[in-house]
Amino acid sequence: MHKSIAKYFSLAIYGATAINLIGLQQKSAGFILLGIGIVSLVFCDVKYRKNFALIYLCLLILGLTPINTITSFPNAFYMGLG
Repeated sequence: MHKSIAKYFSLAIYGATAINLIGLQQKSAGFILLGIGIVSLVFCDVKYRKNFALIYLCLLILGLTPINTITSFPNAFYMGLG
């Protein structure tokens, strides 16, 4: 796979993952897309891979964080970690 195509593919998967995990709260589809995105980084150059792996890590943390309006301790704790 050409490296520039792999970059655009990874970016498109990132957008789909963010929409599924954060916007639609579809955890199973979002985490599958997250895995596909992380695997697609293998075909990118090293600098892009390092930077985008950090972005995928942030997206993973946001995907695990319950996003709602309740301010009880467990929810506030997870939001603070994110």
